[in-house]
Amino acid sequence: LKYVWDDYEKSQRHNYRGFHGHLKSFVKGKDVLFSDVNLRFLERFQKHMLKTISQNTMVLYMNIFHRFMGKAAREEIISVNPFERFEMPTTFVSDTTFLELHEIQTLFDTDISAEMHICEAFLFSCFTGLRFSDASALRYSYFQREHDKDGNEITTMQIRPIKTSDKKLYAPLAEQAVSILQGMEKEKGNDFVFFNLSRITKCT
Repeated sequence: LKYVWDDYEKSQRHNYRGFHGHLKSFVKGKDVLFSDVNLRFLERFQKHMLKTISQNTMVLYMNIFHRFMGKAAREEIISVNPFERFEMPTTFVSDTTFLELHEIQTLFDTDISAEMHICEAFLFSCFTGLRFSDASALRYSYFQREHDKDGNEITTMQIRPIKTSDKKLYAPLAEQAVSILQGMEKEKGNDFVFFNLSRITKCT
C-alpha cells in the first residue's frame, strides 16, 4: 500500500489513488507484502472490485496493478511477477451517451435544496471534462489566476504534472466552471473543493 501511495503522491495520478483505495479495502487496511500477491490474490481482488465498480473500471485498476508489479520486478523487489500467469480481463465496449447543452443548462438553472454539492460537482465536471474520481480529489491549490495572450485575467486549473520536468500543465476554465467554483462553500482548513464527496468516494 505504501509503495502505491508514494507513487501517487509523486505523480498525482488520481486513478492511482482510486486503485489504492480498492486495494486497501480488499486487504481490510492491513499490511500486505509483495510476496502475498500471487495468482489467487489477483483473482480474488478482481472479483472483489466487481462488487462495487464496473468491468471497465476494474480493468483499469488491474492494469495499474500490473504496472506496479512490473515496476517492483524491475527494481528487484520481487523475483517473479504473478501477472505472468494471470489472464488480464478485457473492457466492454459500450455506446457513449452525453447530455445536450440545453439539458445541462436546465440543470444549471434548477434550484436544488438537497445534496447541492453533488450537483455542483457534476456541473463542474460537465464544464471541465473531469471524471468523478478527479472531481473528488480536486484541490483549491490546483487553480491559479493568470493572464491570457490578450492580457485578460483568467482562471486556470492544473491538469497534470508534465512527466519530463517539474512543470505543471494548466488549462483555462470556462466561465460556467469559474462561476461554480466561486459559489462553492469552503470548509476551513480543507483544501479539497468538493470535500463533501469523500463519503461517496469511499463507496465507489
